[in-house]
Amino acid sequence: MDKEVMDKLMEIKKLYDAGVLTKEEMEAEKAKILRPTSVASESKKETVASNDKPQPRTSKGTLKQGLSKDTKIWLIAGSVVAVMLIIAIIIQNGRSSNSQTYDNDYAVADTDTVMVDDTDYDTAVDDSQEQTPQSYADKAENYIGGLDTDTRVVASLTDDDRHCVYTLTEVEAGWGRVNSLYCHNLETGSTNLVLVPYKVEGEEDNGEQVADAKMIGNNLYVINTSYRCGSSVACLNTLTNNWSCAVRASADAKFVGSNKLKVTYSKLVYEGECLADNQYEYKDKVITLK
Repeated sequence: MDKEVMDKLMEIKKLYDAGVLTKEEMEAEKAKILRPTSVASESKKETVASNDKPQPRTSKGTLKQGLSKDTKIWLIAGSVVAVMLIIAIIIQNGRSSNSQTYDNDYAVADTDTVMVDDTDYDTAVDDSQEQTPQSYADKAENYIGGLDTDTRVVASLTDDDRHCVYTLTEVEAGWGRVNSLYCHNLETGSTNLVLVPYKVEGEEDNGEQVADAKMIGNNLYVINTSYRCGSSVACLNTLTNNWSCAVRASADAKFVGSNKLKVTYSKLVYEGECLADNQYEYKDKVITLK
């Protein structure tokens, strides 16, 4: 029994002692190892006894021998590993080639960009793409964001029919600070002074003197004021752009709540020698605005 067989038997014994193999498995493995050895020995004896001629030799002087089972297994495993390494090298070379192609594409793209920069860039952009039109809501937001602190927004209408912003700007009237009403057209970008009708009687020629303005529904209510003649209230229908008179003459008028107007009327009860000596009786009335 040669050393290789002894080593294999000792290894099987160690596996059995370690509990890896059962006794039946150990006996089966021993039989596999000892069977080829015994068969080889008997065959060798018969061959020597029947034929004393020397065995044919190879060019290197060694006897021709068949490959053992373990050797075949190792050869097959080595071949598989070699094939896998070749495939991995081919894949890696393919990836490197693709990466080089991408780099070349980027280089071409950079060159094209430089060429475009040498031309009129604005013209190139205008020819290649259309700018998205800005909505009325965005235009209104931009306009309102740029207003001064003395200007107050009364109404921002961003639908297709009206698309405008109404604002009040404080001005000095000589006897106090009043307001001027402006309308900013979101389509044209122009801002114009609104000439409010139905002014206080006797103040028609004194310019725009607006106390306050408020948007309720589709109507814009504007309170005209004066130093001596009280107040009047005009109403603008923003859908038809028509004016009407809500209050013709009063001592005072002011907005209260979300949709109400408090109007103060006065009645002369005593007329003095001068205007300062006159005595009046006042009466309040609350009007619901629509």
